[in-house]
Amino acid sequence: MECLKHLTLYAEHYLPEIESALEQSTDPADDFLKSGLLGRYFIKMILSDRKMKPMKTLAQMDPLNYTVNKDIIHTFLEQQYSLQKILKLAEDKNLNRIKITTSFSS
Repeated sequence: MECLKHLTLYAEHYLPEIESALEQSTDPADDFLKSGLLGRYFIKMILSDRKMKPMKTLAQMDPLNYTVNKDIIHTFLEQQYSLQKILKLAEDKNLNRIKITTSFSS
């Protein structure tokens, strides 16, 4: 349940940001996606052969700072449905031209 809460906390920030940016975008789709500096950093961490150090989450995204009950399952499923709609919206957009604020920069 805590894992779902953690994911929903991030989704509360990112889903509206991504949806808004996609709705405002007028650039047609590009065949290639280029990662930015932060994206490359996280990809390298995930794909690295080295043992990863645990990453500390931001306090506002730590599920231990919230009461978590089984309603979180419903919230998580709603957000997954929203994500599917957003991904459909992204199909014909140039994702290289869309910028999203991170949860720790907003």
